[in-house]
Amino acid sequence: MRSTGARQGGARESAERRAHELILSRCARADERGLEMLFERWDRPLFYYVRRMLGDEEASDVTQDIWVEISRGVHRVGDAGALPAWLYRVARNVVADHIKKQAGRGTEPLDEAPEPTTDERADPESIAFVAAEAAQVQAAISRLPFNQREAVVLHFLNDLNLAEIGLLLGVPEGTVKSRLFYARRRLREILDGR
Repeated sequence: MRSTGARQGGARESAERRAHELILSRCARADERGLEMLFERWDRPLFYYVRRMLGDEEASDVTQDIWVEISRGVHRVGDAGALPAWLYRVARNVVADHIKKQAGRGTEPLDEAPEPTTDERADPESIAFVAAEAAQVQAAISRLPFNQREAVVLHFLNDLNLAEIGLLLGVPEGTVKSRLFYARRRLREILDGR
């Protein structure tokens, strides 16, 4: 017997799939509303992905580049179930191209710590501690190799499961597990000061 949570999760996935089918149908007909709907649903998750990969400074510009690429190719996506993976793949490719261009100029992207979420009743000392801790973790993530950083961002910050990440990156689930294992180990070393 399925639990209520499983039914709700299945209903949510079904509603999301129907929304994606409608979006793809409109995009295939060059209906501008399809792109608007896609933007409304996916701009924030894609922006957060880019911000975690590159930092605040570049996130807006790179996210705009991603939307240009999405608008050029979304009409070719045939399966609504594949849409999220395709969107993240486009974002990943644009981010990777951006990093390569920066490497050619001799600069590296700087990651900035996300704004910490705090309880409004928290005292200033606690808020400062949380902010400092968040900055340390973000700085440590930014020092990971690209493949490991990407796996960490997608899994822990974008809440994708191993299968979804594997599909998105075009690698086996075991490779995703391995990247996360080595990323965790390296993060421990960085945060412990080794």
